[in-house]
This record gives sequence, C-alpha cells and structure tokens, in this order.
Amino acid sequence: MKKTHSRNRFLSIALCLCMLLSMIPGIPLIAQAAASGSYVLVTDRSQILSGGQFVIVANQNGSANALGTTIGSKITPVTVTVSGNTVTGSNLPVWTLTATGSGVALKSGSSYLGYKSSTNFASSTSAYEWSVNAGSNGGFILNSAKTTRGIYFQISGSQFGAYATSNASSSSYIAELQLYKYTTESTVTIYFQNNWMWSDITVHYWGSESSGETQWPGKAMTYYGSDGSYDFYALQIP
Repeated sequence: MKKTHSRNRFLSIALCLCMLLSMIPGIPLIAQAAASGSYVLVTDRSQILSGGQFVIVANQNGSANALGTTIGSKITPVTVTVSGNTVTGSNLPVWTLTATGSGVALKSGSSYLGYKSSTNFASSTSAYEWSVNAGSNGGFILNSAKTTRGIYFQISGSQFGAYATSNASSSSYIAELQLYKYTTESTVTIYFQNNWMWSDITVHYWGSESSGETQWPGKAMTYYGSDGSYDFYALQIP
C-alpha cells in the first residue's frame, strides 16, 4: 500500500526536475500531477481499522461474491471480478468502514449494518461494532462484537447472513472474507519542448517509493506531438 505522502513525494520529484532544467536557457518544462484510484486487496488488519471505502468479497471456487449494500435480513451478493490484487465490476457495492470500539462499523448510505436476531441482519441508524480478525488464508473474519454471530456467506443459499460463529470452519459457509480498499495512486507526467533540437531526450529522477530511481542519463521520453516549430516529449513517473 502506498503511503498518503506519496503524491507529495512525486510532486517534489517534478519540482526538482523543473528547477534543474530551468537553469538551462530556453528549455520549457511542465510537470503535471494526476491521481487515479482502485480497490486494492487489504493485507493487514490496520488497513481496515483505519477506515475508508471497501468492497467485501467471499471467494467461492473462483467466483467472487461481494457483500451487497442493500441491508435486509439477508444480503444478496453482487458478482465482481478479482484480478490480481484488485477488484472491479460494473456496479461495485462499496461500504464505508469506520473505527468503532476495537473493531469497525459498516455503513451503506445513511444506514449501518447491525444484527437483529437468529441469522438476520438489521439496518441501524447508529454504529454497530464488528470485530476484525485475521484468517488463516490471508483474509479477515468479521464477527459481531456483542453476539456469537458473524458476516458469513452461505454457499447453499448464495447469500450473506448473520450466521453463528460455530459455522466458521464449516465447508457450507465462507467466513474468511477478502476486503478491497479504495486506494489512490499518484503519477507525475513531465512534458518537454525540444527547442534545442536534442536527438535524445531523457529524464533522470529519484525519490519515488514505487519506481525507485533511474540511472543516469535516465529514462527516454516519448514523442508527444509538435506545434509546427518544435517537438514535444512526455514521460509518466508512477
């Protein structure tokens, strides 16, 4: 997981490049920052307790069933696609998780996911605490902090319910869930106007957590276009 200060680090890289190359007369250089986001697999409990936007998935023999956001006594799953460490879908069911007690509260819109009775969920206007425990296969188990119930996927009924924690090891249920957290990734794109007519345009950078640093003379820039007088080149630093 990239740290929140990564974008500032990228901007610092771009600023250094601008300052260094601006010392050379007649070389216009532009640095542009951008951010994109995706839902990335959580690997540590602290990532959940820190809160955020999540897609919660039960994996069943290659089928990814996400916890739907329409709260009823049972919750109908939404089919999503897991690729590597990310999850995608045309209509991802996104839950807002916030730290509550020693666990988290799950919120959809203005309603919290709570427990009613038997195997039934309930919609609540106040936060309901679910404990977060690491499973044996890299996922996490969400159990009620007040009762012996958990957010489990029942295979035969193809539904999520508040099932007894005694079913956690049963082959009829999926108790260990994968959580995917919305994460933004920043990039910096360097644009260069080649008014010195250089034949080889490269960028040397350092200090990037994701990309490390280049060896001099750096990475080659890609031809971007022309204004009729000069060629422009670009390079994206992830």
